[in-house]
Amino acid sequence: MISVNPTADIHPRMIILPCVDRHTAKQLIHTAVVHLKGMGNPDDVMVNRVLEIDEQGAIVIYDLPEA
Repeated sequence: MISVNPTADIHPRMIILPCVDRHTAKQLIHTAVVHLKGMGNPDDVMVNRVLEIDEQGAIVIYDLPEA
């Protein structure tokens, strides 16, 4: 369990998918999860980060923009 400062602005994770059919979306989510697991613990890798995946499975991970 991770202890979190209640005043910290933390967003656990976000995955952005293209507008595709359900079958393709499931495949893309699987690809994204496999990619994240290869980077370490997804819960650690994705804090305040965004993973964006396109229809071809290309992945870009970037910091969550500040509000």
